[in-house]
Amino acid sequence: MGQLLRPSEFILSYGVASIIEGKGPRLVPVFERWNLSPVVFSGSAGSISQYRIDDRNTRAQLGGGEVFTIPTNAKFDMPAIRPLYRTVRFPLWALCQDHHILYRQGTRGRSNCPRCAGRNHDAQGEAIRFVRACPDGHLDDVDWKSTVHGSKSCTGDTFDWDETAGSDLKSVIIRCRKCRTEASLLDIYYRTDKCSGYFPEMDQFFGCDEEASVVLRSATSLRYANVVTSLTIPPAALPIRNVLSQRAIGEGVLTLAEDAADPKKKLVEILDDITTKHPDKLDPETVTAIEAAPAEDIAEVLKDILHGEEKQKTAEEVKLEEFQALKHAAKYGYPQRPTSVPDFEVDVNDVIPTLVHRGIDFRITPVKRLRVVIAQRGYSRPVRGPTKDGPGGKKVRIPVVERYYFEDEKRWFPGVALKGEGIFIDLRARGPPFSKGRAGLWAEREKEAAASPDSYRFNPLFVWWHTLSHRIINALSLDSGYSSASIRERVYFRYRTDGEPNEGGVLLYTSQEGADGSLGGLIALCQKPGILFSNVLDIAERDLDACSNDPLCSKHTGGDNGAACYACLLLAETSCEFHNTSLDRLHLAGSLT
Repeated sequence: MGQLLRPSEFILSYGVASIIEGKGPRLVPVFERWNLSPVVFSGSAGSISQYRIDDRNTRAQLGGGEVFTIPTNAKFDMPAIRPLYRTVRFPLWALCQDHHILYRQGTRGRSNCPRCAGRNHDAQGEAIRFVRACPDGHLDDVDWKSTVHGSKSCTGDTFDWDETAGSDLKSVIIRCRKCRTEASLLDIYYRTDKCSGYFPEMDQFFGCDEEASVVLRSATSLRYANVVTSLTIPPAALPIRNVLSQRAIGEGVLTLAEDAADPKKKLVEILDDITTKHPDKLDPETVTAIEAAPAEDIAEVLKDILHGEEKQKTAEEVKLEEFQALKHAAKYGYPQRPTSVPDFEVDVNDVIPTLVHRGIDFRITPVKRLRVVIAQRGYSRPVRGPTKDGPGGKKVRIPVVERYYFEDEKRWFPGVALKGEGIFIDLRARGPPFSKGRAGLWAEREKEAAASPDSYRFNPLFVWWHTLSHRIINALSLDSGYSSASIRERVYFRYRTDGEPNEGGVLLYTSQEGADGSLGGLIALCQKPGILFSNVLDIAERDLDACSNDPLCSKHTGGDNGAACYACLLLAETSCEFHNTSLDRLHLAGSLT
């Protein structure tokens, strides 16, 4: 039995080494172990390069890695119910529901319950709920034999699962059917053992010095997808860039054209010659598209393709480019010349340059069209939190396990390109007047985290923007026609080194496929003179100083949050790019006059 997944769902929530719950749990293996039939990546479908997603900033965040979109059933005219990709059984231990016996599954996943002899039924639906994992990304079955027996030597490999005393962990007794040695589930659940170093997606063992923890296989901490996100910004947003990025054209051809006095004319001449001599190599419509494009756009894109590529960028560097492009578009619009449908569009006539609300001077910029590329680098397993013990006893971030498909001497990461709409919000004048107490709290945290590359997340201005973003998303969901889970955020923050105040802003956008796609519901709230969006801000700040979980919520100042909980600020994981951290509603409330 297969499970239907959208490409965006796979990238954001699942991926290699994730456990999919269907008729029993199944684990997604590495790409090389998917269904390597002729229809996928090779043979009649050709190379993986035909599924390539072009976005330079995504590649730069992946260290030069390429991005591909996962082929779907529709691509091969296959019924949606027919499984396209292979998954593997995991975990391999199961609990017989009829006889309460814990056993290891037999060949092809059949039951090894000694009291089910002759039934030969599928054990996958009885797979045990518990697995073990370590912060270095390894995942394995719980070693039930050694965990129950300890140092005692016994070959018994089936166990009674006794819940007669109760259903809590301490009351569940696991007893060897051969030697009658027993242990409670509580003992097993909170025990750590040396990690086996197993990657089930690869079916390979590696050395590991970490301790493995017992975790529920459905726990969110078992696998956390690591994704990189980029907006397609000018000049990459020009439609002609997709045409000039075709592999059939080649970098050598583009270099010859760029060196000419008239790049467009020279390029058309070269491509005309290619289509005449090799008619099957290049689509004639490519030349037609280039002829129709403005010469200025072609010159700009040629320069960007040949000289704008960087092998590596941090997420912060990419976001700074986006921030500057959004501010420029808010002032001058984009594109500034008539063109076919671009991947990024802002009509300067629709921008609300000044919206004074509670003493704060906002600028509201509706983004009519945008393109977002999201790629999954791999995953992490924060089974004991986001950090682990490093050299010298210092806490270090747990590592990301990269998972990619290797072809043509390149790393190919799965991704998705989505189109939608958004609202960019920044300030025209000075920053908000912070409450000294809450701002001081966050400034102190930023100072403590100064050595960390993401210490900016504790800056008072960043926390202010991030908190405002969450409140506006909840407010937008009431009037825009989108659910809060379908609206995503990009929070921008820039340290100024020229003596000017630090800058911040936020882009709220929707780019999901299907029913929550681009319906115009967001930008419809940005009509001049801004009355509708003022109502959104009113809703966002309503009851900001109160929460149904008070006083617990308002007094919370530990961890990565201030006053924030699911009743007042936290959003769905697909909406928040900072995993619901760096939030404080009292910090935001103290700035509103």
